[in-house]
Amino acid sequence: MLKFISSLSFVFIFLGSLNAFAVAQDLPSSVQPTFEQKFTGAKVISYHEINGEHNVIFQQENEVKSARFDASGKWIDTIISLNPGTAPSKIEEYIASNHAGKNGHIRRIENAQGTTFLAFISETKAIRFDKDGNMTKEEDVSSIDEAALSTIK
Repeated sequence: MLKFISSLSFVFIFLGSLNAFAVAQDLPSSVQPTFEQKFTGAKVISYHEINGEHNVIFQQENEVKSARFDASGKWIDTIISLNPGTAPSKIEEYIASNHAGKNGHIRRIENAQGTTFLAFISETKAIRFDKDGNMTKEEDVSSIDEAALSTIK
């Protein structure tokens, strides 16, 4: 799964570099106003609907992000794949100390409750961190919201 996540992240970045962007006007009318307000200046890469949720992959500044919106267009969350060395140092230190040699693909997740981080340490395990980089729990990848996972694989 981690290989697949890395491959898909590369594809998103590659598409972004080709300027193969859709436009925000191509989004459903329920999503477009919220997207444009929340992500000013973002360039839409792709849009798809999964289980009634709207998923938008886009580039904002130098980051490729994925945002989910409910059927009415309300923002649910944004997932950002972090490049190596860009996660909070506390998280990188935790992974190095406790899971040496593990890949540690790290995602920043922003939602109405705030910001958290998710580090994939194997094909089946992930570790959650709070906004300050403190480890909160280790969990099976299978327990993670599948809709959220599908946008970052």
